[in-house]
Amino acid sequence: MKIVPSEFSNSAWDYFLLSKEIARNNYQQNVDPENLLLALIKKDTLTNKILKENKVNIKRIDTELTSLL
Repeated sequence: MKIVPSEFSNSAWDYFLLSKEIARNNYQQNVDPENLLLALIKKDTLTNKILKENKVNIKRIDTELTSLL
């Protein structure tokens, strides 16, 4: 599958690039949903707001995702 940057909004592309960096830093060749979720948790305020409103322990999810990767 070829990824075309122009098919994404600027912010979506930025999160994709961050998730790609997270994957690379963990010696992964593919960007998995876990990489994208971790990127969103680390940088997206809306994601954090939604998770907090739903009483999700963001720190715990961050820790678990990091250890999983």
